[in-house]
Amino acid sequence: MFNRCLFFILSLFTTLAYGVDINFFGQARLSKSSLDNTKITYDGIGNELTFSGLEQSGVRLTEKVDDLTQAVFQVISSEDNNLRLDLLQINRNLNKNMRLRLGLQRMPNWLVSEHIQVAALYPWIDPPKELYDRMAIRSFNGASFDLIFDKFYATTFLGDARQNFEFDFADISVSAQDVTGLKLGYDNGAVNFFVSGMTARPEVILKASSLSGISVSTVAKSYMINDYFLFNTGLSWFFGDNMIYTEYASTRSSTREYEHFESAYFTYGRKFLEKFTLLATYSTDLDVRSTIAPSATATYSTDLNYQLNMNNLLKFSFKHVDFKQNRATGPFGETTGLLNMAAGSPNNFNIFSAGWAFIF
Repeated sequence: MFNRCLFFILSLFTTLAYGVDINFFGQARLSKSSLDNTKITYDGIGNELTFSGLEQSGVRLTEKVDDLTQAVFQVISSEDNNLRLDLLQINRNLNKNMRLRLGLQRMPNWLVSEHIQVAALYPWIDPPKELYDRMAIRSFNGASFDLIFDKFYATTFLGDARQNFEFDFADISVSAQDVTGLKLGYDNGAVNFFVSGMTARPEVILKASSLSGISVSTVAKSYMINDYFLFNTGLSWFFGDNMIYTEYASTRSSTREYEHFESAYFTYGRKFLEKFTLLATYSTDLDVRSTIAPSATATYSTDLNYQLNMNNLLKFSFKHVDFKQNRATGPFGETTGLLNMAAGSPNNFNIFSAGWAFIF
């Protein structure tokens, strides 16, 4: 916490001194589940009231180098409250139709790619997990090129990626080499539709953090996936006071540990009384063939957002989680957590959450 506050203070002085644009963002959340087993949690949420603190908090510095060039630097708080580098990139407008990005940047092939770490900029209290946690590489080091023609656009990208994730049952490190992708889309301001394909050679390392009867410090497994392919498509549509978000994604490889994932979600939302937005979302695993993460879920959620002002948003969420494929045997045998629930755990439960999201 001290490191985070110190960085924010130094960033503020830097902004005043050099005229760099700065944005702070974050989300604080209270959550509770209906699970009746105190030893089981889902996404870190158990049957006792859980306060997440300032999750996903961070700072973004943007500097206009010249009329055609922009530099972006962003750090976010990690799970252990230390800061980690999230973005470090140079954007160069070659002309009005072409743009080049170099450095550590967001993976561009998702509907909410650009602001996946900024909870105030997407409608849910968190993005649908069946899709965004299954295919969770969010940043890469490399280059991307945008070609824009009227309302149509194409984005190509290539580079390497490295990311760490902390789940209830294991820590997961993903290193992906030869990330290569293409995204084609149409955006007229009200409708954004795209299709995207990506190949990579990921290495996945799992380190157990919650096993009974086994020394977790010595339990780790590594999987090399040489022929990983991801296809995804999405649509956002805003009409009047209504909104629709929907995405579909499918991954394939010949590696048994990560053979096939297929997931999708659909969200309908409506604004009312100027400051309220009500959302209904169905998110589901359509097919799961994996020994790393063998369970499959479907989530029914309702979110209510209240906009305090342009910079602050209150979010309330009710989720019903249904385990369609409640397998207890994963890479380390019987486990508990987000992707593998222990034998005897309920096949469905509820989660109640309230959060404050901000950006300024």
